[in-house]
Amino acid sequence: MSCNKIINTYLTLDNNESIPLTIKAHLLYCKHCKVTISKMEHTTKEQHHYIQQQININDPMIDSIMQKIYQMKHQENQTIHKTKSKRNSILTWVTTGLLILSGFVTIPLIKIERGGLSNFGNKFNISFALLCATTLIAFAAIFILKNITYLTKKLDTFQRTYKNLSLK
Repeated sequence: MSCNKIINTYLTLDNNESIPLTIKAHLLYCKHCKVTISKMEHTTKEQHHYIQQQININDPMIDSIMQKIYQMKHQENQTIHKTKSKRNSILTWVTTGLLILSGFVTIPLIKIERGGLSNFGNKFNISFALLCATTLIAFAAIFILKNITYLTKKLDTFQRTYKNLSLK
């Protein structure tokens, strides 16, 4: 094995995992790898020592830093939650629209025994067409009103992208 592969294999080991025989054998004759790995072990031990030291929690600088970290984390969580809920909201709207459309397609195809939909003739077709049109218009209007900010942001980014592409 090459020295790079030995070092990379060593780096993939967990802290308490034993060193494989191939690495031990390589370290017997390769001084460069032996020094590199011993430096890494020494650094790990030193870091472990500093991590275990007690920190004075009453330090005002640490308090201010931790408060900023908590604020940033809170803002990040809110942003993630908003994008996930918006994604779920759009998915719900699309699913509902597809269900409405599939219902409109399947209802006229249903064959009802004795006195089915064909008995109504054009009266059914006209009323069903009006029902479909009214439902779709209402659905589209509610969708646009509920998601107007999301749609305008997407439209703005699309327009900016289109302008950038046309300028090139």
